[in-house]
Amino acid sequence: MTRAMDIRSYSFHSDDKLFLDTNILLYVYGPFSGKIQPRVEKYSLEMSRIRAGRCATFVDVLVISEFINRFSRHEWERMPCKERVSFKDFRGTTLFKPVAEEIADNIRSILGFCNRIGSEFDKIDINSSMSHFEQGNSDFNDEIIAEICKRNSLILITDDSDFKDYDIQILTANRKLLAD
Repeated sequence: MTRAMDIRSYSFHSDDKLFLDTNILLYVYGPFSGKIQPRVEKYSLEMSRIRAGRCATFVDVLVISEFINRFSRHEWERMPCKERVSFKDFRGTTLFKPVAEEIADNIRSILGFCNRIGSEFDKIDINSSMSHFEQGNSDFNDEIIAEICKRNSLILITDDSDFKDYDIQILTANRKLLAD
């Protein structure tokens, strides 16, 4: 079972190795940053504490890809319906250019703060991951993220309650993950 701890009471240290989930990056660097929302405020504060603790932070290509796609889709969904083109067509419009530039700037900031880590996809027990996925119990990317954390002894920083049943260490402010 998950070993979730409340991130707000955790003491960060320079020997901590942390993996940042997409939702955390979206709160801090994404379209929700700068807005007054409790999660944005909580995780922005925690990111400051992580930096102050000089922790080693990691992301992988799945997280970066999810960040780009969710940020882009969020901006597309904000378009007035009468002006909205298909999501694929949106990427080819002049409206997308400033969105793409903002995303690229944020990715550069994230990668300036985080270390890149590989998934070692060739070493993951894909049959086990697919068994969980086909039962409707998990998101495939979450399976891979959990494996990355296990293989590299990383603590996952997430607000995603889907990680509740994974046997990994988690830091979160999400009550659903902390309840148990």
